[in-house]
Amino acid sequence: MFFLRMIRRSFTRQLRRRLLIALTVCLSATVSVSMLGVVFDVGDKLNAELSTYGSNITVQPKSDAVVSDLYNMEGGPQSDADPTSFLKESDAAKIKTIFWAFNITNFAPQLNVHAQVNGTAAAVVGTWFNKTLKLASGETTVVGVDGMRSWWKLDGSWPKDDTDQGVIGTTLAQQLGVGRGDTVTLRKTTAAGNTHEQKIRITGVYDSGDDDNSAIYISSSVAQVLSDLPDSVDKIEVKALTTPENDLARKAAQNPAALSQDEWETWYCTAYPSSIAYQIEEVIPGAVAKQVRQVAALQGNVLQKTQAVMILMTVLSLLAAAVAVANLMVASIGERSGELALLKALGATDAAVSRLMLAETAAISLLGAIVGALLDHPGLAPSIMIVYVFAVQLCAFFTWSRLYCLLSSAAAVALYFLNREAAKDVKVVLSGEGADELFGGYNIYRDPFTAQWYDRLPPWLRSGLGAAAGLLPPGPGVNFLVRRGCPLEERYFGPTALMTEREKRRLLADYEGDGDPMFLTEALWDSTEGLDPVSRMQQVDINLWLAGDILLKADKMSMAHSLELRVPFLDREVFALAAALPAAAKADARMTKIALRQAAARTLPPASAARKKLGFPVPVRDWLRQEPYTSRVRAAFARPAAAQFFRPQVLHSMLNRHLHGGDCWRQIWCVYSFLIWYEQFFGA
Repeated sequence: MFFLRMIRRSFTRQLRRRLLIALTVCLSATVSVSMLGVVFDVGDKLNAELSTYGSNITVQPKSDAVVSDLYNMEGGPQSDADPTSFLKESDAAKIKTIFWAFNITNFAPQLNVHAQVNGTAAAVVGTWFNKTLKLASGETTVVGVDGMRSWWKLDGSWPKDDTDQGVIGTTLAQQLGVGRGDTVTLRKTTAAGNTHEQKIRITGVYDSGDDDNSAIYISSSVAQVLSDLPDSVDKIEVKALTTPENDLARKAAQNPAALSQDEWETWYCTAYPSSIAYQIEEVIPGAVAKQVRQVAALQGNVLQKTQAVMILMTVLSLLAAAVAVANLMVASIGERSGELALLKALGATDAAVSRLMLAETAAISLLGAIVGALLDHPGLAPSIMIVYVFAVQLCAFFTWSRLYCLLSSAAAVALYFLNREAAKDVKVVLSGEGADELFGGYNIYRDPFTAQWYDRLPPWLRSGLGAAAGLLPPGPGVNFLVRRGCPLEERYFGPTALMTEREKRRLLADYEGDGDPMFLTEALWDSTEGLDPVSRMQQVDINLWLAGDILLKADKMSMAHSLELRVPFLDREVFALAAALPAAAKADARMTKIALRQAAARTLPPASAARKKLGFPVPVRDWLRQEPYTSRVRAAFARPAAAQFFRPQVLHSMLNRHLHGGDCWRQIWCVYSFLIWYEQFFGA
């Protein structure tokens, strides 16, 4: 309550400066919402307009796709020969199971053959007109030519699916002298030499404005019986809402395996035509999905310059606002130095004072962002932009939170076999577990002693520089500013990051989000306040890392072979000696385990005592790309337990990405270890 009262009182003091901060953020929000509104609205409107002209993705058998590319053909009713390669019509519904299923607005399979229509050779297209599909999710959707050919001029009505009805093009109708309500006879001799006839009642005459006017459209089931091709189609047209292509999408379209892990994730999770096409290929066996050239070219180039200019102006606006707010806060803090000194004299910590200043700025910035967004676009869109702009304004003050995921240690594999070999000759072994935690052996312990000159800068300034640097491409200098902009505890826990929030939401079948997992360590970290930085990290490692991972792993792997393992560094006297060491005897900017190395140098060669710390790496990254390990992991991902907790499609996609050059072995290993554990203890 006291904290809230302090924030409330801040609105009545330095009123002019507070209003100036709010006005700065308000103007920034107004400009940002306007600019981004142009970017998003133009893209959506162009995408919606282009989608009225039919499909923007076609799906073909691989062999047909190669021929089409060789001869620059799209295939379809205008082709002179019957197809020789086919897809399964029953697989078409799988298109609505991909990651971007909600962006698929319509699709229609086609079986393009030729037959005699009242004695005249003509193209026959078997397809869906208004077919209701029941999806595996329990939902239903209506797809077919009706929604795919919205520009056709139809005199009559669309046929009913799976009936003897059809629609005929104006050119063919004039040639045969038939119209709506008439009946025509289709006669087809199949490749096997069988001859079939089928009477079709014309429900409408269409004008497509192209070569389709020389064809007749009938139900796919009827065309399949006529051609002796059950459950077969040679093409699927797909209408999808997509994002205009950029350099990343074009690079992925050429070779998705050439993308880095971050690039692949960005591309796969963005509704580019190429990513949607790739996902369709994943669910339909033997298929190649391609963008329709005309639509892709028009959509990809129109918006690039507009988007670039608007985004640049938006970024500059937000950066200017962040710098202005930071300067105003510096001036405000300077004027309130007496008040802040009194708070510290009463017992307030530096962290508490910092939180108060940040909360005041956050409240003022939020007010300005809300007003600025509402002045521009009333409605839902500004609500989204409020959050966005507010977050950008606060990036100068708040450090990024990191999310962590429990990682089963791959080193257990190597320890298992090492203990197995040792058990062949001895019954008891000595292990060095605990030396790093007690004597300061981890490289992270050097962190407080590096760049100390930079740490002397005010926390708000380091945080602001780090947030600004985070907007730039990664690099040595940029990475330094981002990292040193975070407090020590975040730099300490940061390397354990395994999955982002976005990755967890995509991977897990039922994930509600538990926030920042650092709350698990918060109480333990806070209990060490007053100790030197190295001792604080040691306390956390001893209580969590050492007890919950290092010793647990060593005990289980040795007991698996009836081998007694002893840890002399955890002797009470050794522990007491290590606890009494000053920080200077543990680590500095160049060395870890200083006291232990000095003691070792008395009896060991200098090179051994000064040897760089080595971990216990296991080549899981390479193993996952080799048999039989790949098949074992894939089999585990296909079991019911995997579908209970994860999205199997994402699991298999993650494994495929790793096989094709990606680097996501830690995520795969974590999931695989969990599934093995679950199977072992729950029999699933």
